[in-house]
Amino acid sequence: MWDFQGYRVFSFGVLMFGILQGVCGVLADTVMVLKVGSSLDLPFQYPIESVLSVQWIFNGKTFAEYSTDQNYTLLESQFSGRLKENNDRVGVTVQDLQPQDSGTFSVAAPSITTQLPTQIFKVYIQIPITAVQIEKNQAWRLSTNSCDVDVKCVALGAESVSYLWSGYKNGSGAQLQFSLSPAEGAVTLNCTAANNVSSSSATETLSCEQSKTSAISLYVWIAVAGGALTVIFVVIAALCYCWRSHKNGSTSEAGNTVYADVNAGPTVQKDKRSESVVNGMTVYETVNDLRVSPEMTIYAKVTLPQHTRVGATSSSPYQQVL
Repeated sequence: MWDFQGYRVFSFGVLMFGILQGVCGVLADTVMVLKVGSSLDLPFQYPIESVLSVQWIFNGKTFAEYSTDQNYTLLESQFSGRLKENNDRVGVTVQDLQPQDSGTFSVAAPSITTQLPTQIFKVYIQIPITAVQIEKNQAWRLSTNSCDVDVKCVALGAESVSYLWSGYKNGSGAQLQFSLSPAEGAVTLNCTAANNVSSSSATETLSCEQSKTSAISLYVWIAVAGGALTVIFVVIAALCYCWRSHKNGSTSEAGNTVYADVNAGPTVQKDKRSESVVNGMTVYETVNDLRVSPEMTIYAKVTLPQHTRVGATSSSPYQQVL
């Protein structure tokens, strides 16, 4: 009875599986991540007696076929020269995989009675990590007397890489930033880079010391700033001196003004008129030379004599004055 019930259960399971296969006609996708240079086996998973032929397809294009007379046909494709036939079982192998081989592979076969489910393989080809290096950059911060450290983990030639830090600092991601003081001495930092096909690690030892270059640069900047201020001060002082000298020289070269000449005292030399002519003296200076006494004004000097009539033999008042 138990066997009978068990047989009934088994038969029901097979029947449902066959119904689902007939309805869907496609098996669940198989996801595979392989590294560059590896091989991909694509076997046919059903009895060969139940099919007429088998086809291997890449991204919708057939690249290999198998017929019931046990003959393989390798079509022209990107896998030419890299395909291997399997004689012990029906199937092909793609060798020396490259990144451009990433895509959807499928194995399809029309059955004698019905369409068998198509086998589908989602294949991703990745470059393995061959080397890892840590790039570091640190700068002394005077305000905290410590070093600002910036480190970056790089996996050479790889893609889809994840990074994990350990040791002095823990973290994830390619870049890590932190502060390190001189009192902590030398510290060790580890980085592990990994993708789906490989992993590799690198180690770096770090220490914080006040950069002599930074200190020298600080002194240089102070000296430069002080020198610049000194030069500016000297230039300003020189300009002020030149301005004052030019102002005094202009006043001396121009000579006395009309007011100074008019107010000149009795000690003025008698030959002043002749000098004025040579030096371009004004009319006021010329009149000033004719002063008889300090009390006499220019108006008093030119007072006209009283004439009632001007005869033919007499001079005009203007001629008399002159």
